Amino acid sequence: MAVASSSTVEPAREGRAGETITCRLDRVFWLAILICGLIIVPRALWVASAHSETFDEPYHLSNGLNFLAGDLRAMELNDPPLGSAITALPVWLAGGRATPSMWNVYYDQPGLSPGQIRLLVAGWKAILFLPLVGLAFCWCRGIYGARAGWIAALLLTFEPNFTAHLHLATLDALAVEGIAFGVFLGWRYVRRPSMGRAVAMSAAVAVALLLKHTAVILPGVIAMMALIGWVVAPWRNGHLRSEWRGNWMPRTGHLAATIVLVPLIMWALLGFERRPMHLGPGTQAKFPAISALLQRPVPGGTYLQSFYDGLGHGRAGHRAYLLGEHGMNGWWYYHLVVGAYKAPLGAVLILLLAAASRVRVRPRFSEWSLLLAAAAWAVFAMQAKINAGWRHFLPAWFFLILLSTRCCAIPGWRWFGAAVIGVVLTAAHALSFHPDYLSYLNFPRRDAYLAVNEANLDWGQSLLQVRRWLEDHKSLIAGRPVYLRYFGPPGMRFPVYLGDSVIPLEPTDPRPIHGLLVISPTPLVGFAQPRDEYAALRHCPPIAQIGHSVYVFDLDALAPDGNGFVWPALTGPPDENR
Repeated sequence: MAVASSSTVEPAREGRAGETITCRLDRVFWLAILICGLIIVPRALWVASAHSETFDEPYHLSNGLNFLAGDLRAMELNDPPLGSAITALPVWLAGGRATPSMWNVYYDQPGLSPGQIRLLVAGWKAILFLPLVGLAFCWCRGIYGARAGWIAALLLTFEPNFTAHLHLATLDALAVEGIAFGVFLGWRYVRRPSMGRAVAMSAAVAVALLLKHTAVILPGVIAMMALIGWVVAPWRNGHLRSEWRGNWMPRTGHLAATIVLVPLIMWALLGFERRPMHLGPGTQAKFPAISALLQRPVPGGTYLQSFYDGLGHGRAGHRAYLLGEHGMNGWWYYHLVVGAYKAPLGAVLILLLAAASRVRVRPRFSEWSLLLAAAAWAVFAMQAKINAGWRHFLPAWFFLILLSTRCCAIPGWRWFGAAVIGVVLTAAHALSFHPDYLSYLNFPRRDAYLAVNEANLDWGQSLLQVRRWLEDHKSLIAGRPVYLRYFGPPGMRFPVYLGDSVIPLEPTDPRPIHGLLVISPTPLVGFAQPRDEYAALRHCPPIAQIGHSVYVFDLDALAPDGNGFVWPALTGPPDENR
């Protein structure tokens, strides 16, 4: 993209020479928020009532309740604490408290049922998502015009991968929001520096860093925007000397204030706590003096510990699955492949229109705020060793969605009409998966679980749907045993949701030969299992698929001789990489 401040098509009120983006909270803005809110909030409640909690939610909910109780040392720190605390706030206000075992946090709450907890979190998280929709509306309206603002807001409202995470007690959607506000306020500061904007930017960066570690590159992205705005653009226009004459001193003051304010605000949000850090033996041996110092109570120790633990997790890698291959260190192309399954075709259509609009609309300088952020978080996700779902690509996807609305800046109705068609296609196809947005696929594919798996399809969300299926198929069961091989630790989940209607199977349990087997797609591909015990079923037709995720096999129908399903013998040592 050329560094330029002119365009063949002028957007609506972007500011002087495209230097800043104004955010007008007028009637049109509030109408957009109202329309989107009337869709987002009821839908989140509906989805939450249809699903059980997912694998990661007890961890975040328990951490959040511990944080709000002031018991920071009881937290398991792989993520920063603020996002979990914000998520758990309505449960805390309703009387919820952390439990000795985090896996039982949904079930050991006096006066609160698991369904009530899910609804509290879903309504709260959906409301928290509305400011992000409003920001997208303002941002795109400021660069490309009002029509682009509407496309951005509606596309975010219906986009199924965001919808899938709005009701969950997890951090993915909240993290995107923190990053987006940090980039927006950072760009506004770069284009028109002032101490007030530096303070606002510092606060946004501090909050984003405390929400999730995907925001760790945010300061670097803002620094890159400053380099483009203060060095590259003036140099190309021959104004570098005049750009810095008289500006270097206040900018230096703003930088100093930001360096002080960001950690200070983070510490304030942590309640000015002081906590010793616990470093691994390798770190202690390599840096004995620093390790000894950090073993004393240090300001912001909770965040520092979470960053250290998260960094160790990132270096060690994470169990992952892609295209039939298991691994611990991920693949650089992971999100490209998964995106081919998860990115709605209607949104892809709008992205293609945006690429083609380059012929009609020259790039505006303010588009750097979107392009740089999209590229930065795309590269960040692609080089990560933790490949646990396309949800980690959502920050980059958010900025790509906003950038795609540039096609609406072309005069006339053809391009805008095509973008509207893209939104309608996205909404209609997403609705066909309702309420199973977590398992959304952009095109019908046979046995997609053999290509992309885990949180892309199965995050342990379908226990309520399994119960309904069993109730609706009593004649099929007819007294036969029903076995359940599910994704995630059972805890109290199976008795709460399924009672004694199923026989849960652990990885070490013998494989059943009679009756029905209800199995998640994750263990069906041998993911995170000592051995690929259920590989033989991948070549057998299931009798049902529950919630676009869980498969049902009739073992008796697969063994017509009546002697039971014959499993192949497991040979060789367990594969520890699974």
